[in-house]
Amino acid sequence: RINTKVKPRKNRRTYTGINFAVGWHTMLNDVNAAETTYPEMDFWKGGFTQIDFMLNTRIGGNRSPIWLNYGVGLLYQKADIAGNNILSHVTEPLFVQAPGTITSNKLRNHYVTGTLGLKIAPKGNDGFYIEMNGFAGARFRTKQNFEYTSANGEEVVEKRTARYGVNKFNYGVSAAIGYKLVSVYARYDMSSLFENTSRYDYHPLSVGVKFNLF
Repeated sequence: RINTKVKPRKNRRTYTGINFAVGWHTMLNDVNAAETTYPEMDFWKGGFTQIDFMLNTRIGGNRSPIWLNYGVGLLYQKADIAGNNILSHVTEPLFVQAPGTITSNKLRNHYVTGTLGLKIAPKGNDGFYIEMNGFAGARFRTKQNFEYTSANGEEVVEKRTARYGVNKFNYGVSAAIGYKLVSVYARYDMSSLFENTSRYDYHPLSVGVKFNLF
């Protein structure tokens, strides 16, 4: 006898995929503005790009809406430095005067990051979901690109790479709410951008759109 009944396909317990996020990047300052001296970062300019290799593993039975969310990736953050100042390559002072009149000044940080958290998705990757994650990362490159006009009237573009007092590591929390492939995404660094300075206690904040390619 031949059994012609088709057995139902079992639900997959683990999914793998790529997450890509892009959006606006700024800073929050934990120090009272009256206690912070010039120069400041330009809080309203900046951007970020993030790409992660992620895994989702269901916790519980085949109909459980709770998933373990974990993976590794790369993070790129860009911020603007306000005023006619540049970051010093030594610890103190953190900022020094530029050799000319600054017209553009951007600080770029690159990180390798790891993510671990929970995803609430009643229909898996085919419906509405909420993510709540923690992350930790290690910085592998810091660049400062600025343009200025010299005393002789020359237009100079400089690209410098150094540590600039930026913390070697970062950590924080992130969250997302979305439907299927697209979500609204936010992340906040609980660690300070700069180390060994209470005057510039800046904490990166990023808000954007994330695409989940599972």
